[in-house]
Amino acid sequence: KFKKLLGFLVKKIQEYKKTGNVLDIGCSSGILLGLLKNAGYKTYGIEPNKQAYLKAKERFGSAIFQGTLDKFILKNTKKFDVIIYNHVLEHIYNPRQELEIVRKILKKDGILVIGLPNTSNLIFYLRGKYWESLMPKEHIWHFSKNLLINLLESLNFQITNTYYSNHDRSDYALPKKIYFSILSILNKLFNTGEAILLIIKHKKQDNKL
Repeated sequence: KFKKLLGFLVKKIQEYKKTGNVLDIGCSSGILLGLLKNAGYKTYGIEPNKQAYLKAKERFGSAIFQGTLDKFILKNTKKFDVIIYNHVLEHIYNPRQELEIVRKILKKDGILVIGLPNTSNLIFYLRGKYWESLMPKEHIWHFSKNLLINLLESLNFQITNTYYSNHDRSDYALPKKIYFSILSILNKLFNTGEAILLIIKHKKQDNKL
């Protein structure tokens, strides 16, 4: 299931950038990086967790940095064609400051890819504090679609495309499975979902600089 979701992410990246330098921020053990490398990209990763970092380093060597983006840029002069936050931005204390750094290291024709839980959906409204994606001990921020887009636009990014998905509850008991299937269908009818994936670029006027 997890690799299927990551495969979808790789496919979407390929639609916008066929090759280039990719930075996966919060790359964990490097599963997504492996898929991207196999697809022909030059891959780099940042991972603060020591155990996950060591696993990624075994596969990718010096292309993996242990720490955070603000420390990474002190030792890195590269610019990137693709920068990814795959369910990571909600864990970061200061998303605005983080994205300000991203603007500096993302190439003018590059893409920023952000995937995270979306509170603007019917299942969250109905489940409230019981919604699986809240994870209050791990997630510092809970983004609605509008909050995320307003943040990005205030930093002079533009949204190129938006994709939604809902949790896979195929292992639930039949009555619950039917219930959530109906809610997922309603989410689709309202053009939303429990998770949002955004493809983002610099605003066009920036490309003239």
